[in-house]
Amino acid sequence: ATPVNFWRPYAFLLLSNWINDLYQNTPFDLTSLGDN
Repeated sequence: ATPVNFWRPYAFLLLSNWINDLYQNTPFDLTSLGDN
């Protein structure tokens, strides 16, 4: 296994968790912005 394939799943998990935290801690609704 190459180093890239080794850290990629972890990077994806960290990014997913970070985005999830942003969604939960954002005072305004991000989905409403996309409807405009």
